[in-house]
Amino acid sequence: MRRKIQNIIRGTFEYDVPSLILTEEKLDFPVIENETYTGSFHLKSSTDEPVRGIVTCEHPNVRILTEEFDSELAEIRFEFSGDRIAEGETQKGIFVVTSSCGEYLFPFRARISRHYLSSSIGKIKTINDFTNLCNLNWDEALKVFSSRFFCNIFHENEEYYKLLYRAVTYQRRTSHEMEEFLIAVGRKKRCVFSVSQPKRTYTVRDKAIHVSVDVSK
Repeated sequence: MRRKIQNIIRGTFEYDVPSLILTEEKLDFPVIENETYTGSFHLKSSTDEPVRGIVTCEHPNVRILTEEFDSELAEIRFEFSGDRIAEGETQKGIFVVTSSCGEYLFPFRARISRHYLSSSIGKIKTINDFTNLCNLNWDEALKVFSSRFFCNIFHENEEYYKLLYRAVTYQRRTSHEMEEFLIAVGRKKRCVFSVSQPKRTYTVRDKAIHVSVDVSK
């Protein structure tokens, strides 16, 4: 206290310079392939004084929606594009905040994944998952088969499956097309019907005759 009084007498004043605090513990968010993630983070002044600043980022997939702020608590909104990046990749970058109380660097990490369809047995991520669902619930599997996200179950070295799917579903996506697809990829046997006596000889008479035929699938 004595030192502060002496500083006041000399005309020397101490000011509390605010600093910026990132309220989130870390900037870590998921991004779906070929989709745009919209997120935000918050910057808070360490004092009651508002802070002015601008936010930039050099990462090519990031677009800052809140480029400027002037407040005690600011919400910085941004977009991350999932174009030209694949599942399993991790993208890292830095949000640069140039403010009235200095420059701050806030690193972020984007985890890339695919849009997988949910079902009663969990998310359908592979052709095996889809085959299991077909065996358990054909109608539910048909809904998955008809979705525009179905091709996400095909991974590296499965381009042939994707081409088959597009060829089979060129006009329709019904139960018939789904069965044809499963047969084409070797996940289902084609149904074959046979009769007990494929050849029979009948004598034409005046009275009607009744004959039974055993058909097996």
